[in-house]
Amino acid sequence: MVNNLDRSIEEKDRSSPSVIGHRPGRFWVGCSDSHVSFFELATNPSGLVHSNPGNLALSSDISFLASLKMAIDTYGVSEIIVCGHYGCRSVEAAASGIREEIIGDWLIPVKALAGKYPGLPTAADKPRPITDKLAEMNVVEQTINVSQTSIVRDAWASGRQLSIVGMIFDPVSGSLNRIGEPISSMTTP
Repeated sequence: MVNNLDRSIEEKDRSSPSVIGHRPGRFWVGCSDSHVSFFELATNPSGLVHSNPGNLALSSDISFLASLKMAIDTYGVSEIIVCGHYGCRSVEAAASGIREEIIGDWLIPVKALAGKYPGLPTAADKPRPITDKLAEMNVVEQTINVSQTSIVRDAWASGRQLSIVGMIFDPVSGSLNRIGEPISSMTTP
């Protein structure tokens, strides 16, 4: 039985420039429980997407590193976006101290980040809950992680123009906002 996706792939002309000449301009690191990466692809289909719980960019994640290497070296992307979102269930789980096997282990960096800032504003201090502030802080942390990979550092050392941008998606308003300043060289964070 062939499903519609298989049929459309079989019917696609593989010599078409849209397949072979694909030159995405950006590499998107998103959260697997967010629809923002699909929003981004729908509005700007010239990007590559890597997603995982909590939009983590870890130097120990070989899948992330391989995707990043391919995006930079093979496709020549000039922008890397790390995008988190409000209402992130991964951040909520980390903030609550989840200990479940695998997902608890995966979220250790977010749990550690929450532990560094015990005085985070509470829902009473701000209109957004503490987990939304933690989601923003996680985006900043992950943009720094990307900037510290040898893949990005080597690209910068070779003279490549490459910027790393942190963003946060608000599913209630539908807005996508930048968090912090873009990182575009080895001299920033």
